Amino acid sequence: MKPILTVMPDYGSGPYLWILKEGSPDSRGVGPNIASYECWPNDDFLSHVTQEVKEDFDDWVLQFEHYADLPQFNWGSFHKRGLVLARRLKAQLGDRAIIRYVKPMEDPNHGQDEIMVIE
Repeated sequence: MKPILTVMPDYGSGPYLWILKEGSPDSRGVGPNIASYECWPNDDFLSHVTQEVKEDFDDWVLQFEHYADLPQFNWGSFHKRGLVLARRLKAQLGDRAIIRYVKPMEDPNHGQDEIMVIE
């Protein structure tokens, strides 16, 4: 089974990429965090991801951290950009992983199209 990488912003050190590996007991969740604006794993699995994509993810998650709690935060634009980034990640990893995009709980409409698998 391929690992499942979940793109989902969260608060803290800008976490945005989570992994579920084959046989994980947490099959309904997102798994442990593996990437944030503070760190990117240095392993062969993610070595195909360009620095440009990493930096774009960093910028994206920092928008969330700084502005998501404001009433005028544009969730539609934020998700549109997040989905573009998730598709770029999928293009760079190909069939090595399943990529999904999950809306964070902070989005007032997180229950609508909450999880999207990126083909």
